[in-house]
Amino acid sequence: MAIKFNCPHCQKPYSLKDSDAGKRAKCSGCQKVILVPAPVSLPADVEDLVAAALADEQKPAEPPKEIKQMEFACPQCDEKVQVSVEFAGKQAPCPSCKRIIRVPQLIKEEPKDWRKAEQKGPSGVRRDEQPAPEGAWGSATSAGKVSRAALIEANVIVEEREKWTVKQWIVRVGGGVTVLVFVGLGIFWMMQRSTQNQQKQLLASALQLVSSDKASANPLAAAEVHRGAGEYHLRTNTREGLTEAVKQFAESRQLLAAAPASRERDGLLLDLALIQIELGGAKPEVDKGTRLTWDKTVSEIGATLQNLPLQEPQPFVANLPMPGARVAALREVCRQLASNGEAQTAGALAMRSLDQGDPVRPEGLAQVGLDMIQADRPTAEQIAQRLEIGETVAPSQLALYRALNQEEKLTAVQPLIPEGDVAAAFGQALALAYQGKIDEARTRIRGAASPQLHLLALVALAVANPQPESAAEDVKEAADVIERDLKGKGIPPWLLHQLVQVGVRANLSDRLKQLAAALPDASLRGPIQFKLLRARLKATKDKADDGWAEEGVGKQNSVAYGLAREAIARHNARQDSGVAKAVTGWEESVQPFGMIGAVLGMQDAGQ
Repeated sequence: MAIKFNCPHCQKPYSLKDSDAGKRAKCSGCQKVILVPAPVSLPADVEDLVAAALADEQKPAEPPKEIKQMEFACPQCDEKVQVSVEFAGKQAPCPSCKRIIRVPQLIKEEPKDWRKAEQKGPSGVRRDEQPAPEGAWGSATSAGKVSRAALIEANVIVEEREKWTVKQWIVRVGGGVTVLVFVGLGIFWMMQRSTQNQQKQLLASALQLVSSDKASANPLAAAEVHRGAGEYHLRTNTREGLTEAVKQFAESRQLLAAAPASRERDGLLLDLALIQIELGGAKPEVDKGTRLTWDKTVSEIGATLQNLPLQEPQPFVANLPMPGARVAALREVCRQLASNGEAQTAGALAMRSLDQGDPVRPEGLAQVGLDMIQADRPTAEQIAQRLEIGETVAPSQLALYRALNQEEKLTAVQPLIPEGDVAAAFGQALALAYQGKIDEARTRIRGAASPQLHLLALVALAVANPQPESAAEDVKEAADVIERDLKGKGIPPWLLHQLVQVGVRANLSDRLKQLAAALPDASLRGPIQFKLLRARLKATKDKADDGWAEEGVGKQNSVAYGLAREAIARHNARQDSGVAKAVTGWEESVQPFGMIGAVLGMQDAGQ
């Protein structure tokens, strides 16, 4: 039989089995607890009715919905975020704040079961304890217990990360350094490329100003620009640069060869010969095509020196041959070659530059030999052996034999020296100087027969003295002889050139400035003033004022003034590439000098 009754609270009818009598159950309608009454006479199918009454109403199952997007609040900016479900449990950037956040796991919704539904009722109602979820607070089973994830999230404990191995450190740090190096090299390359383009444009403008149709107006300026262009191309250290350098040097030489003879012209030829030394190089450079062999270099330099006069037009000392600009320039070039480790090349150049039969060959070649004693004695001895003994003996020839203690040669020339010969006395004094006996040599020349011979001997002793401080004494005395005895007149330009060179090395700029002011010939003053300006620039770390050129040289010395402006532009461009733009506004007469100076200065700064 079945027990039929109504819920006393909501009047919902029930029909239960007899065995359920006296039991308590929850009403499916109002959810309140009711007591099943005692059984009464019921139909036979009461049990089926009770089961149907207590069972939840069955609904047809719905197919699960496919979820493609999930929505949650960003823990950083609290904005709603929608992402694909494939990112569940992974990290992704927040579209709003752009920070990297962790996407929560997808919670699958299941049909609600009343058996698992949350219990409701008064707070005092006793409930069966269930296992508390991890991290929950206040439950009986988790009292005083907090999850590790909660503590990490609250920054109470710090999650330990796996330490990198040495190899991992090397890989990561090395990778970062490599990236920085490549970025730095890229920036440097771009800056270098921009600077080189600026230099090429400025060089092209300078060459345009002295092009063939304009060079006739100022051939010396044009020659200097071509010389500077050759220097620029040579120092690019490329095969194409070498070819262009040789071409530009040849153009400069051709312009100077066609120009009227002058002290300024000879000075530019010397500058050209000195820079041509850089054409030569070692075998690896020759093989790469960036430098010439020394044999070809000697030919190029010799072709330049051939345009210089071999002998001074007027004798300075009676009965003594006075070599001209070629010998003075040859000595300077040979000294430079020797300092570069090419003393044998210097000897070969000297032999080619002074032909047999030239009246000043013995004196000129012997002067080079004396210079080589300090640089490379075997080369000096070779030059002495090659010297021919003629009808007379030149002072430097005799000095070379004595300085090298070549008794056989001395014996051969002794019959050619007349008693009381000026050349012999001069040669003996000079030999003592190159033997390091400076004081004894000075004693020998104090009784010179004329101011000219005295000056010639003083300059020779100053050049022979390897100690600049000691040589300063001879430079000062020579300056006194020029001002007091010779009144600044009739001085051979290249004798004065050698004196100023030694004076600059001895830091006698103030005394040389006084000497220049005492010279009535502007063509002699200009080169001295220019050398003093270059010494001033060399000692200056800051930028120089353009006014230094006019202050030190003066506009009346047109070539020296242009060279002074070039030297200032080169000095300043090493520190400030903006000089390149400034020189384009200079007056037309010195603009080419300024442009070539700025180009070379910018190149100096990049090397």
